Amino acid sequence: MVALVDAVKSGEIPASEVAVVISDKADAAGLAKAKERGVETVVITRERAEGTLADTRVSARKTREEHDAEVIAELQKRGVELVCLAGYMRLLSPLFVQAFPDRIVNIHPSLLPAYPGLNVHERVLAAGEKMSGCTVHYVNEDLDAGSVILQREVEVKDGDTVETLSTRILEQEHKLYVEAVRGIVLRRITKSELAKLPERIRYLHEVLSVGHDTSMRGEGVSLREALRRTDYENRRQKFGAADLIPIIETHRYYIQEWIMYSEDKHTSGGWWIEEKPLLIGNLKSRETISFDSTEQAIAEYVIRELDFWADLNSGRKM
Repeated sequence: MVALVDAVKSGEIPASEVAVVISDKADAAGLAKAKERGVETVVITRERAEGTLADTRVSARKTREEHDAEVIAELQKRGVELVCLAGYMRLLSPLFVQAFPDRIVNIHPSLLPAYPGLNVHERVLAAGEKMSGCTVHYVNEDLDAGSVILQREVEVKDGDTVETLSTRILEQEHKLYVEAVRGIVLRRITKSELAKLPERIRYLHEVLSVGHDTSMRGEGVSLREALRRTDYENRRQKFGAADLIPIIETHRYYIQEWIMYSEDKHTSGGWWIEEKPLLIGNLKSRETISFDSTEQAIAEYVIRELDFWADLNSGRKM
């Protein structure tokens, strides 16, 4: 939880805010840490309030559905769009999952679907596994069974104990959770926002999102393959760099993302972007083009880089 809050505060997870941290335990350490960082906290215990137990047939503890309904109400009251679980050791009710479909994420200390549930490290060591890790996944009504978002492997070393293995995996959990949520935020654009955009720009946003999903987020699929998936070759004549500028102006995290992409991807014949002075250049011809605004430079760079990979896909000589 702390890693996510700090990443939002620093801008590593862009265009976001942590609306609230909720716990069922008033003494949970995470509540104090959230308050220290200026985040609102709410405690919703699993025990019924005094005065509701006159009927001896009523349990002193709320049902799972009753407790979840209270949590849902607090989240919806604040307009929460993404629910991130941290140390939440209880299955969510169907009521909760249906209230936030495909908008609840969790992190688990194994390479799911292997080793769901509790006592993961003990089971991994007992089985003699050579590799373990952690998984960020969407939450459904079953135990640790939702779609995988990201995973990271951690080697199981000779002589590892539950404590040493769990410590190394926890270090990666903090990084992976931030990376996964960052990726979700970068991909997210609301249906109402999309509806306001011309069709060609909606498609262009889809292309950029696939790029972030794959090449930029380290999921092992190249931008070249992302263009195949979105049929870029047959649709690229419908838009140009000018169509990108409105997207960049309203989703400014694209600027840093594509600058980072430029720094990482240096393919002969492709393009790169430089901030000082503001220009883009071709890695083969050494042609350079200067710009007055960052938005214009990013837009032109992206279109030229997409076209470069589309040309390679189609077999055109570069």
